[in-house]
Amino acid sequence: MRKIKILFLVSTLERKGPTNQLYYLIKYMDPRQFEAKVITLSKEPENSMLEHFTSLGVAVSSLNSGRLKGLLLNKSAIDRIVKAYSPDILQSMGLRSDGYLTRYQQSIPCITTSRNFPRIDYPKKYGKTKGGMMARQHLQYFKKLQVVSCSYAIAKQLSTVGVDSVVIQNGIDLDVFKPVPNKIQKRAELDLPASARIFVVVGSLIERKNVRMIVDAFTVDPTDALLLIIGDGPDREDLKHAAEGKNIRFLGEISNVLDYLQCADIMISASLAEGLPNSVLEGLACGLSMILSDIEPHREIIQGSKLEGCLFQTKKQLVDLIDESINSYDQPISSRESLSLIERFSAKKMSQNYQELYLSKL
Repeated sequence: MRKIKILFLVSTLERKGPTNQLYYLIKYMDPRQFEAKVITLSKEPENSMLEHFTSLGVAVSSLNSGRLKGLLLNKSAIDRIVKAYSPDILQSMGLRSDGYLTRYQQSIPCITTSRNFPRIDYPKKYGKTKGGMMARQHLQYFKKLQVVSCSYAIAKQLSTVGVDSVVIQNGIDLDVFKPVPNKIQKRAELDLPASARIFVVVGSLIERKNVRMIVDAFTVDPTDALLLIIGDGPDREDLKHAAEGKNIRFLGEISNVLDYLQCADIMISASLAEGLPNSVLEGLACGLSMILSDIEPHREIIQGSKLEGCLFQTKKQLVDLIDESINSYDQPISSRESLSLIERFSAKKMSQNYQELYLSKL
């Protein structure tokens, strides 16, 4: 039986949430039924996941072009690869990739995944003028493609601007992200305190992630708690200055995030906007309790559970939740609640949903 060929088009395989989701999607594809190939537009960064994909036996073609060079050469290069590979489905992720995909919509089923709401995300990241232009352009691309939303929250937002989408929620690899049997031993390996409550923040240090609120709210006794901040970004120096005198460690971009999640007790996210955050799902899978900003994607993850009491809107509410987490004795109960929730968000389930979508388009 001939395999169904899926050609994925992305900017790079930089280690970040969307790339992790692509990796899971391909990893759990039925190899008897599907074959995958990936095109990347730009040069791979130092923290590329290229080897992860090639270890799956996936062919990766890199156009290795900057934005200016790409404007001149990418269209013809992509055309050559599409003609040679003859895919049954084209799938893209990202503004540039989606733009290229619209050229094939009349001849090949073309699917994209929206992992944010452009009208909110782009202005926060690129400024009001540039970000607004990018958002308008991306929404125009969405209207020409089959759109998958990574959460019901994103689907709802897209519907307000005339973009229909199907929902396939993000998933994580539950074979990888899981608690360790001996957290104390794990902490010793990473030189972390054995008895303190350890809080963790994971994500880019940018305005949208709102990490400054967490740093300002972390006013507890240093002997009681430690806050680990994993990630980097333009707000790093400002945050480090604000954290002076507090028991806060900035770990930067690290490759062993899982180790620190398995050592922590509580994850905090004060994010102002998300798609369906990988970091929160990964924390739940490691059995962490949650303290989350009251935004729709966070509510979507914890709805119907006892963790609904972990949401906050104000700095005062965040301070109170941190204090309660330090003084509470119900950590094992919260951990069990987290582990029961995460079953809904497995990478295998997410991949299976995509495979069913691909089959429906043939």
